[in-house]
Amino acid sequence: MACAVIATAAALSAAPIAAADPATDTSCTPALAGVMSKKSTSDVVMLCKDQMWYPQPADVPPSDRWVTFGPTLTMRGEALPNPNVLMGTWTAKPLGPWTRCRAVQQSGVAAESISKPLVDQSPPNSPMAFDIGFHVVTARLSGYCLWERQP
Repeated sequence: MACAVIATAAALSAAPIAAADPATDTSCTPALAGVMSKKSTSDVVMLCKDQMWYPQPADVPPSDRWVTFGPTLTMRGEALPNPNVLMGTWTAKPLGPWTRCRAVQQSGVAAESISKPLVDQSPPNSPMAFDIGFHVVTARLSGYCLWERQP
């Protein structure tokens, strides 16, 4: 039993979660071309272009495609200036083994008051669909996942 736990831990620690993080690696794959992410240590928005991550200006328009590499990225919704994500139906697709995609949203409900967290989480290795509303203040996205807003 102990060998199985050690083998599982070793396999999970070898997953490519941190290797692709724009905070620690300057390259990205062609499959992520045009996708945005954020550095895990700051709020800097990064764009995957020509297999490299490029920092974007602070007022970059919201994107319909994001990638997360495990750690939670906090996105601003349309209830705040300079939103990162827009309202609509979104899908989250796991990009690695044993991955769960998780979105935790909070909306503005009154002046200086936000809602309780609304949590959407996929089963391991399964995509999920969820909605982001107009009054969302923050959407916290996590997992090794591709997030796309549907047209």
